[in-house]
Parts: sequence; C-alpha cells; structure tokens
Amino acid sequence: MRKLSPKIVKSSCVVCAVMALLTACLMEPIDLETFLEDEKIIEIIEKSKIKVGLHADSDPGLIAENAKISNLDASKYYMVEVFNEEMVSQGVKYVSKDGILVNNLNLIGRPAGKAVTSLNNDYTYLVNAAKPLTGSVTFYDTDNSPPLSFGTGSAATISGSMIIPAPDESLFLDLVPALNADKSYSVVSVPVLNPSSGQPSNVPFVASAPAGMLVIELYGEGVTADYVIAEDDGSGAINSFRVLRVAVKLGPLPVAVTLTSIQNPKDNDFVDVATVQFDRDKLSTGIPSDAIIPITITNASSFTSVIWYYDDPGNPLFSGSAYNMNFADDRITELGLNMAGTHFITVEGTRNGVKYSAVVEIEVT
Repeated sequence: MRKLSPKIVKSSCVVCAVMALLTACLMEPIDLETFLEDEKIIEIIEKSKIKVGLHADSDPGLIAENAKISNLDASKYYMVEVFNEEMVSQGVKYVSKDGILVNNLNLIGRPAGKAVTSLNNDYTYLVNAAKPLTGSVTFYDTDNSPPLSFGTGSAATISGSMIIPAPDESLFLDLVPALNADKSYSVVSVPVLNPSSGQPSNVPFVASAPAGMLVIELYGEGVTADYVIAEDDGSGAINSFRVLRVAVKLGPLPVAVTLTSIQNPKDNDFVDVATVQFDRDKLSTGIPSDAIIPITITNASSFTSVIWYYDDPGNPLFSGSAYNMNFADDRITELGLNMAGTHFITVEGTRNGVKYSAVVEIEVT
C-alpha cells in the first residue's frame, strides 16, 4: 500500500483541525464551501501548502515553495546539495541559467528567473551561492605557443573581481596562493560581456605550468567573464565554491593618418587631419596602457623616413612609421600636450626627396 507523504498528512490535518475548531465554536453549522471561501481560512491553507524542505544552512532570504525555491539572486551562481526523506545526501548539483538542477559544473548559469524549479517536495535542499575568490593571483601576458614560458608576471590582490589591461599576446592567470596548489579544482568560465550570453565551458589548468602553480588561460581583450571554481576532494563533496570575475580591457583603437604631398612642409591646408581624444583621468588609473594611444600611417611603407614633431622638426617627438603616443611621458608633459585643450603635432615623411605630411589634432579633456 502506498504511503502518504508526511507533508501531505500534515497539511490535511491542519485543514481538518481548523474546520473542527470553527464548527465547535460556532452556534450554527458551517458548510464546506463557506468554510473554504473564508479569507482567514484561505490564508491558513496557503501557509500550509506542500513545499520543499530548505536546509537551515542555506543562504538567508531564500523561500521554499511548492516544488521550487525562490528569491535567488540572478547575478550569482548556486550549488545545491540534495537530501532525501531520511536526510541522506544525494550529492551536489548546480543551478543552470534556466533554473533547473544540473549535475555538471559546465552547465551552471546565473538563474534568470531567480528560482530553482522542478524540485521534489519530499526532499531537502541546501542552497548556497558561490563566494567571491579573495587573495593574491598573478597574471601573465605571454605567447601561448608551446612550450609556455612564465617569466615575470603582474601580481594582483583580488576580492571577487579584477581588471587586466589589454594584452600584447595571450593572458594566463596563476590562481595560487588564492587557491591551494595541493588541492583539486574544477573551473568553468561564463562570459558575461562580449559576448554577453556566452555558454559556460570547462577551463583546464595548463599542464606545462611549473609545480606549485595553478594556471588557466583567460579570454582576450574586451571580454568580461566569470570563472566559477569548485574544490572537489574526489568523493563528490564540494569543499569550497568560489567565483572570480575577470574583465580584460580593450586596447586603444589606433588613429590613422595618410601622408599627402605638400609644397611647403609648414603649409598644412591640404593635408590629412586626424583627431585624438584623451581623458586626463586615464593618467591616474595605475594602468600604463591607459595613457597610450597608437597613431599609424596608412601609407607608411612608401617612405624612407618619418618624423613626428610638435613645433620643431629639428627636435622630433618620435621617428618611425607608427607612434604610440604616451600621455604620461616626461617629454609630452614638458610640452604640455597632456594638458586640457587642443594641440597639434605634425607627421612628416620623405620619399625621393619630396616631403609629405599630415596633422594630428589632440583634444585633451
């Protein structure tokens, strides 16, 4: 014979007890229809509805409902340990972006509906969001061709997130000592910006990294991604559940000019003019690349020499076909080219004894 769930028995008893109490207290009998339409009775029944079990160690603020748990944070990632009627653990699962439980970490997502659904009312669920990864890490901007070389990296102290300047090559991140190199971890990346709806994917540790390092390869410039990290001791239990958001900045878009022929190098009526815009706030970000704007020449290969100068061609700022103008440079500061206002520098190229030039207008705010 099929047993009734304890929750069903409890709910039925509540309704019967309330009805019996009201009938005993009232002078006149009460029919079932009138009883069920009473607002106070409806409230009592609603509160006693069948619902899932929510473990006491779950994150605060979550709400147990019929076959679901609601009030999750749509910006977080969740791990759920499932317990049966006898409170025996059935293992750890994760919440997908669709709000269902999945077995694999690489299916995890931020719950758009702020709930996890399709749950068993007879089960109890321990629901916890990933905590921010904190501590020290080191990132490397290096060639990703084997064998990988990890020379001097850039250390950073993190509290759940970090910003990395645009790389010259490929980016790698050593998660030690924020993570323990002697422990076992699984890592999944979830892009959240550029693209904004990327699919989660496994992130393997770099096998050729030196001992004592836990190195993963990051996305390239302009991408922001969450790296969800689960520590697994091999038994199926998850000992820690962390997340790190990494934003890789976009490199500055180069400004291009075309050198055109002039009769007089000082007569710029018919030369190409390109505009560079620079915000002085970038001088105080602490990221050197923020102060640099590349300026290129579209027809550079046809010139035997190119100089860049402010007001004196005999004392150029730079010689060469592509100029990474560094607004933090001492010479630029000395000339006042990083002060608020509009400034002009001239680019002059020589081919077969004929001079060509262009003007770069610099707007500093």
